[in-house]
Amino acid sequence: PLEAAWRLGRAMFIYWMVTNWAPFSETIYTLVQSIPEVLANRIVQTISSTTGTQVSSVDAVPAMFDALYEATLRVVPELYTSVLTDFFGALLAIIIIIFTLLFIGVAVAAIIAAKVLLFIILALGPVWIIMALFNYSFKFTEGFFTVTANLVVQQLLIYGFLGFYYYMVQLSVSAMEGGAGTDITGKLSHVMPLMLVTLVGFYVLLQIPIIAGILTGSGPIGTAGAISGML
Repeated sequence: PLEAAWRLGRAMFIYWMVTNWAPFSETIYTLVQSIPEVLANRIVQTISSTTGTQVSSVDAVPAMFDALYEATLRVVPELYTSVLTDFFGALLAIIIIIFTLLFIGVAVAAIIAAKVLLFIILALGPVWIIMALFNYSFKFTEGFFTVTANLVVQQLLIYGFLGFYYYMVQLSVSAMEGGAGTDITGKLSHVMPLMLVTLVGFYVLLQIPIIAGILTGSGPIGTAGAISGML
């Protein structure tokens, strides 16, 4: 009797949710989409107070990308002296520009992909709720909640990492102050801090889906990892 009552109550609740999804769907979308940014703002503010960077919210993330790109452009004239025989300087300048653009592209793509995927998953909410009616399809409903949590955690990790990464960018830019020198060793040592920062950032971004999967008990959703498969 208890099991029958539980199934009947669950069926009535699911039916009510599906037929009345429209009135509060906008609230759910707004709530779930805003949770990552609200929590990420707190995380970024904590990191900013610890490292001393001028990052008060996730809105400052584009400024970090601009600072990284501008730092790269300032380094290029120091590496390549506009002489035809300076092949190493030209090659090093091209490499550092490519590394910087790759990192910025992966970071922006990871944030956009996580937000878009979360929006699509939530838009299909009634479908996943209906599947909770039957035991054999209930796993899809569980997957819906797991994937939603995964995408929220991914955004938190990405924003948190970028908040700390801004501090690393500032350190690398400060380390590159001064002339690069004319020999190969001088140019390589001059640009090495920025190269290491971009490589480390690129690698960490690709690991974030795996970490989010571990934290939420699901498999990794490749918002950033999918990009590595295309490279």
